[in-house]
Amino acid sequence: DDELAGITKRLLEGINVNEETIALDVIKKVVSNPKKGVNFLGEPHTRKFTRK
Repeated sequence: DDELAGITKRLLEGINVNEETIALDVIKKVVSNPKKGVNFLGEPHTRKFTRK
């Protein structure tokens, strides 16, 4: 029941979409990096916006 209530609450809150949350600069940085192993997990932005 708690899990279902939490999911419902999250859906009703919606998703905040703006320049900071979309992070096009981070996407471009990761996608255009020729090094192997570069990914979004290594970006501070990912850690900042990942729910705990």
